[in-house]
Amino acid sequence: ESHAGGGKSNPVEAALAARLVAAVLEAGDVSPSNVAVLTPYSSQVDLVRREGTACRVSTVDSFQGQETDLVVFSATRSNAFGDMGFLRDPRRLCVAITRARRGLILVGDAHTLRSSHHWRALLESCEARGCLVDAEALYGDLRLRKEELERQIDAASGAGEYGRANLLLEEQRQVEDQLQVSVADLDPDK
Repeated sequence: ESHAGGGKSNPVEAALAARLVAAVLEAGDVSPSNVAVLTPYSSQVDLVRREGTACRVSTVDSFQGQETDLVVFSATRSNAFGDMGFLRDPRRLCVAITRARRGLILVGDAHTLRSSHHWRALLESCEARGCLVDAEALYGDLRLRKEELERQIDAASGAGEYGRANLLLEEQRQVEDQLQVSVADLDPDK
């Protein structure tokens, strides 16, 4: 997370939230007018909008009283100290999770969120129901397949098997299309 004039922001979460929205919209089950990205900080709103998100993007406070089919919530806070700032206020959690009619996707640093009793209870509930997904795990199998395809393409090309190499290259392109988040996107230190 970083701190700028308009509050906290988290570029990794902004990118992930935008990619999740794009994937949901591409699936076609919900229209952009029925999706909202909510976050507690106006700086995070700006970052998500810069990602080209094709839906409403708003702060939690300005979305009070509204609802939509799908909410993607970017918690923004991510630090070793578990400092959540005003996100620790249970009223913000209540607004965040009660705005969605059909579904809620929470994007956040589980370590930081677990420092709050209320957020920890939500994460434990999600975990118990099999709804907690680590973003790296979500995309890790695809990354491994892409790396294996790269090795196979190199081997086929080296052996002069250009037809096979082209088929593998096409499969690699399909994997890359599915791979929406890279390790660099998930790790702000890279």
